[in-house]
Amino acid sequence: MKRAVVVENFQLIADIWVSLLKQLDFTEILVLNGETETFNEILDWEPEIVLMDVNLGKDLNGFDITERLTRLKPELKVCVISMHSGEMYTSLARKVGAKGYVCKNRSLSEVRQCIEKIIAGETCYIG
Repeated sequence: MKRAVVVENFQLIADIWVSLLKQLDFTEILVLNGETETFNEILDWEPEIVLMDVNLGKDLNGFDITERLTRLKPELKVCVISMHSGEMYTSLARKVGAKGYVCKNRSLSEVRQCIEKIIAGETCYIG
């Protein structure tokens, strides 16, 4: 049983990530919209991978949540996903403990390859 968490506040984008994870044989996928309960729900769920959007609205952002999660569980595989590209963002993802970073302007096949690398224990930062 493969478990994943998607943290994304836009339903259409969340549905795309869920579809991709199902193609990768994930059977249990928890979708969260970035509300305050997100942090504890991820820890309780114990996923194999977390796809974390950066811009979650309100006072939350994916980098902060990722940093808090990876401090408590350094082995947690988080892939930060954002519309922003560039070394500043990939460096920040590394700094907060994410195993990967993907810019939303990349193709679905590139995103899939990055997720597969992270699941296999590698890192992947394509911004």
